[in-house]
Amino acid sequence: MKIKIGPNPDGKDAREVTVVPVDEEFPLRNRAWEEDNRRKVDELSGGKLAYVHVPDTAVGGWTNFNRFYYAQTGKLGSDH
Repeated sequence: MKIKIGPNPDGKDAREVTVVPVDEEFPLRNRAWEEDNRRKVDELSGGKLAYVHVPDTAVGGWTNFNRFYYAQTGKLGSDH
């Protein structure tokens, strides 16, 4: 599907982009929720603490842990 986006409602200076719909939006909303939490912890701790959401103790949890924990190992709260 192609749509036009731009700064003006009349279509001036708009550009055409391709949009690929997803089957289900839950994974996107969940990822946004996780990222909002990570940003909030970072902001409130002055960048000193890490936030990692581990959704389960199976493959999803293992994947999230490896992806987001190791990216933040320099933070004070990451080694406890």
